[in-house]
Amino acid sequence: MAIPILILAPPNAWRASLFACTNLYPNGLMAWYCPCVALAQIAARVGVCGGYHRVLCGVGSLLVAGLLSYMMSEAGLLSYMMSEAVRDDDPIRSHHLKALSFLSFLSVAIVLGAIRTRVRGLYDLVGSELEDHGSAICCFWCTLVQLGAEVESFTPDVCRFGARETLPSYCV
Repeated sequence: MAIPILILAPPNAWRASLFACTNLYPNGLMAWYCPCVALAQIAARVGVCGGYHRVLCGVGSLLVAGLLSYMMSEAGLLSYMMSEAVRDDDPIRSHHLKALSFLSFLSVAIVLGAIRTRVRGLYDLVGSELEDHGSAICCFWCTLVQLGAEVESFTPDVCRFGARETLPSYCV
């Protein structure tokens, strides 16, 4: 009697490498100039995180909050807005604003890492959760471009700000 042997198929490779940012137009430019739109397009294409508008508003507000808090901490805008009595603790407020900025950007990177983990699982791609979150934190824009190429969230040579259709689901 023959014993059946279960052979597992190896995981698939990514369509684009992590640092293929310059080869993919308009995805590379969209990830650099409008990262909230690029991430929303990816989420809508795969059907995760509530879709295009929810991700666009959520990530966009986190990025705006991060940028504003960083600019306010660096430019010292708070010291001009406050009275003389409160100006003594401005360095502490500056550190709090920088921490808020850091947490805002880190939150966006964590969302990107979670979406990359989901895409990797759906497409049975090589890698790990640690690699997903590490690449999202260390090279946010390259990770966005790689994910956009993988799920085909953009049409080559066409710059669109809207979402493409969600990929149809299928049973395995």
